[in-house]
Amino acid sequence: MMTPLPSLGGTNSIAKNINDSGQVVGESDVEGDSARHAVIWEPDEEGIYNTVEDLHVKYEDPDPNNDEDPWGRNSNANDINESGVIVGNARCEFGGNAYVIGQNGDIAYFPASEWGGGGGAAVNDSDSPLVVGYSRTDVNEVRWGFVCGVEIVDGTPQPRDMLDIGTLGGQVTRAMDVNNSGQVVGAAYLDGDLVRHAYLWEDGTMTDLGTLGGTNSTARGIDDLGQVVGHSDVSGDSVVHAILWKSGFPLYDLNDLIDDPAWELRTVCDINDLGQIVGEGFIDGETHGFLLNPVPIPAAVWLLGSGLIGLVAIRRRPV
Repeated sequence: MMTPLPSLGGTNSIAKNINDSGQVVGESDVEGDSARHAVIWEPDEEGIYNTVEDLHVKYEDPDPNNDEDPWGRNSNANDINESGVIVGNARCEFGGNAYVIGQNGDIAYFPASEWGGGGGAAVNDSDSPLVVGYSRTDVNEVRWGFVCGVEIVDGTPQPRDMLDIGTLGGQVTRAMDVNNSGQVVGAAYLDGDLVRHAYLWEDGTMTDLGTLGGTNSTARGIDDLGQVVGHSDVSGDSVVHAILWKSGFPLYDLNDLIDDPAWELRTVCDINDLGQIVGEGFIDGETHGFLLNPVPIPAAVWLLGSGLIGLVAIRRRPV
C-alpha cells in the first residue's frame, strides 16, 4: 500500500529517510513554490500521516537580516536516526551549512566560517551520534568529507570538532553513510579529479573499493556488519551496476547474485542490519525500485551472512 505524504502547500516534496518509529524526513516546496524547506512527517496513533512539520532550518548567514537571498531560504533533511536526531543542510549560493536537530527541536549548525559550508548526509544510532557529510572549502568545488561526533544534552545537540577524513588523491570527497562502529562510506576523487571511487573509511584510513572494471564507483550505504552497497561503472562504462563489498572479498556485481535474470540492478540506495537492500533497477524496458532479501541456504557464499539474494520487485509504480 502506498501512502502519500502532504506538502507544505507547494507543488513538490521528497521523502528521504525513515526510522523504525515511522518518522520520515525530507523536503517540501512551500506555498507558492518560492522555497523548499526541510520537513518531518510523523504518523498519528493510527499510523496515518495527516500533517507535515516545517523544521524551520535557515542558512546561518552572517547578516541575520538578509532575507533576500533565494538560496538562503532553502533546506533539506537527509537522515533521521532511531532517537529522532535529524541531519541535513541549509542551502546558500555557495553550498550551505550542515546542521543537526536534537529530539527537542533545537538546531545546531556546523561551523561555516571554518569549513565554508556543506551538508550533513547521515547520522548513526550510537549514544553520542556520529554525523557524516561534506564541506565546501571554497567556491571552486573543493569538498572534503567529514565525520563529527555530537553530544546530545537534554535533547539539545552539541557538535564536537569536525574531522576531515581525507581523500584518494583528489580534491573532492563525499561521505554518504556511517554505521554504529564509525565506519564511513562514500565517493572520493583520485589524483587529477577525473575519476571517483567508492571508499571505506575506518580509524583514519581510507580504503579504495575499486570498480567493476569501469571508471567510476560510489558507495551509498553500510550496515553494522561492514557490508557496503552502491554502484559502479562496468567495463567499457556502458552502464552502471549495483555493487556489494565486504572486507576480505572482491567487489560483487549484485546482478551476478540474484535469481531473476530479467532484472538489471543499476544502483543501491541503502542496506539495513537485516541484510535487506533497496535500490533502482531496469526490467521490461522500465525503471523500478527493488528490495533484495537474503535467502539462507546451506553452504552459501558469505553474502549477507549466510545466503544468496532473493528479489522482491516494487513494480507498480516507476521510480
